[in-house]
Amino acid sequence: MTEEAHKRVPGVTWMTMIRALRTTDAKRYFASNVTLDASVLDRTSRGIKAVRAYFVAASSLYDSLKFTHETVSGARTFLEWEGRAFGKAVGGITVLVRSKSGRIAKIRLYLRPSAAVHQFAAALHRLSAKSNNGRSH
Repeated sequence: MTEEAHKRVPGVTWMTMIRALRTTDAKRYFASNVTLDASVLDRTSRGIKAVRAYFVAASSLYDSLKFTHETVSGARTFLEWEGRAFGKAVGGITVLVRSKSGRIAKIRLYLRPSAAVHQFAAALHRLSAKSNNGRSH
């Protein structure tokens, strides 16, 4: 086998974790007080439920997404990605910070270009308002 064949495929582990957010396995990968900061959000999202809501909504906005590079340095994982959203090219970086227990404690997500940041923020706001209106009190 070539050296290339032994390299990790970028984003595979992260996507497994994201899929786990929809199951009871989420606590296996994420700290209960996990935080998410993103260039498309006005404030920090806190807790597994809030992080799940973000990724469910955000994933519906992408036409495609591919991780192109992954680097692990100590407790941090850096994922570079690119794709398409709203019919346009987008890209960014996701930084994951693990706690001493090995669970994801912090997520930092940065999107580019700035026009996409604004479009995503507006779309997420609309989706959030729509889901909040559908809840019974």
